[in-house]
Amino acid sequence: PEPEPEIEAPAPAAAPETELDAARAHVAEHEDDYRARIALARALWQADEITEALEHYSVLIRVNQRMEDVMADLKRYAADQPRNTPLLRTLGDAYMKNGLVNKALDAYKRAMQSYR
Repeated sequence: PEPEPEIEAPAPAAAPETELDAARAHVAEHEDDYRARIALARALWQADEITEALEHYSVLIRVNQRMEDVMADLKRYAADQPRNTPLLRTLGDAYMKNGLVNKALDAYKRAMQSYR
C-alpha cells in the first residue's frame, strides 16, 4: 500500500491584536493625538499597567495637553492609591506644570513620605 501524502497543517493564525495593542500602535504612529493618548493611559490604568499609564500621563504633562483630564485622573487615582510614589510624583508634575506650586509641593512631599 502507498503511504498517504502528508497534509500540511495550516500556519497558525497571528494572535489577534488586543484593543490595548491597537491603541498603543495608534499612539506610537500619531504621537500628537492627545485624545487617543489619554484614552490609552486610562485603559492601561484599568488594565493595571500602571507604569506604562504614568508614562503616557507624563508625556501629556510635558507637552501641556489635556491637563484638566490628566489632573482629574491622577487625583482620583491618588485617592485610591495614596502611597503610590510614582503616581504622586506624576501628580506633582501635573500641578507644577499648571503653576499650582503648593499642590505640587504637597504631592511631592506625600511621594517622599510614601517612599520611606
